[in-house]
Amino acid sequence: MKKVIYLFFFAIAILSMTTTVLAGSIPEDLLNEDSAQIFFAEVVYYHPDKENPDIEVSPVKVIKGDVNMGGKLTYYNPNTIGDFKVKEGNVYLFTYFDEHNPTDIFEVTSYDTSTLKLKNVEGDMWKRFEKYLNEGRYLDADHARLDKQNEGLPVEGDPISLKELLGVAKEDAEKINIHYAGEVHEIDIDKFYKAIDGITLTDIENMPLERKDGDQFVIPSGMFITINGFDGYAFITDDCKVDKYGLHYSRLPEAAYTIKFVDKAKITALFAADEYKLPPLESPYARYIVYGVLIGAIVLSGVGATVGYLIKKKKSK
Repeated sequence: MKKVIYLFFFAIAILSMTTTVLAGSIPEDLLNEDSAQIFFAEVVYYHPDKENPDIEVSPVKVIKGDVNMGGKLTYYNPNTIGDFKVKEGNVYLFTYFDEHNPTDIFEVTSYDTSTLKLKNVEGDMWKRFEKYLNEGRYLDADHARLDKQNEGLPVEGDPISLKELLGVAKEDAEKINIHYAGEVHEIDIDKFYKAIDGITLTDIENMPLERKDGDQFVIPSGMFITINGFDGYAFITDDCKVDKYGLHYSRLPEAAYTIKFVDKAKITALFAADEYKLPPLESPYARYIVYGVLIGAIVLSGVGATVGYLIKKKKSK
């Protein structure tokens, strides 16, 4: 009987040690798990006090993982890392593994992962997380994930160039637009053709792009390239699938080709300088309150100084 009791407590001790190790390895697990997600998102609503707490967000920038831009996603078991209150309308950094783990929420100083700092956190584990973000290791891991994933797809024909797919020569191009996340960016023609020079696409067996997200099917987010309206066009998803597809098409886009992530990044760089016109990290209302307080303080200070001067002047008489 004593042996059984000892074995029981030994098993409990081992499990608690394992849990501690797993908890301390979150930065590395986010790096190595292909299904892990790291992204910035604007909070649509936050229900922390429900029996099953949840948060609805609208992703605005993806660092790692299969996260669909331009829509609304619901995550359960939200968990703030650090002492702060989540505000609807603000943008935070999120990490997610699966439904069995909490959805962690961080306050950060910037969208720029090379310089951002985590706010309100302490400890070596989160310092490592911040370091990996700054070093670009999560971005590199996601690039490798996508390329490896696409290399495993069945090939159907010979590679073709992106120029050939678009079908418009540089000398015939008059206007190039890239549509992404609800924004339209007009691209310099010379820079565009220089960026896509030498980019080849792998011809894969056509496969549907739509996937089930909860109770509905969705198309992965991506960029639409249009040249001279509808003279040339293509759709490139965030996970590096490509289709000869225009915004005016009645059919759904398909995965007909794949593009290397490094090549897709050359195109993204043409309009990424404005951070896709991302919303501010903090709701503008908070700034208005701060500005109001400052202005009020200045006004009161001025009034106080004026009253003091008048009183002093009256006494001198």
